[in-house]
Amino acid sequence: MYNKSYKPDMILDKKVLSSRKDQIIIDGRVKIIAIATYLNNVDSSLEDDDREYFFIEIFSELDIPLIDYMHFSINDNAKFLWIREFQQQDSIDKTTNLNNKWSKGFLIAFESISYQSKKNLELKMEVDTLGEMAFDFAYEVFEMQF
Repeated sequence: MYNKSYKPDMILDKKVLSSRKDQIIIDGRVKIIAIATYLNNVDSSLEDDDREYFFIEIFSELDIPLIDYMHFSINDNAKFLWIREFQQQDSIDKTTNLNNKWSKGFLIAFESISYQSKKNLELKMEVDTLGEMAFDFAYEVFEMQF
């Protein structure tokens, strides 16, 4: 009887709770939609690492090499250490997968920030000539408790 009951997917739930969405609209048309996921909240094995990791999924009809046009920072000052384009075949679990075949994904790393800075965490993404997006991770994500 209980084997058919609802079983929550904890990693997927954490990913949804640790994701934020923003978009750039120019002349009434959406140019870029981005979903940013703060991976340190999703994967507890990253807590002991000296870095802050984000997974960015971007959908855009623009035919530009996005990786060359994007600039990231957290809390208005920390610049990213590295960025690499993500391929769907790189997916190792549900924390890093693309929602559709037209999206592009990027893994981004920053130097570790203090606990207090994490309470005010904001990721900014600037796309040359298009604009800026802000992803507010300041509010706390509570896990489901059973």
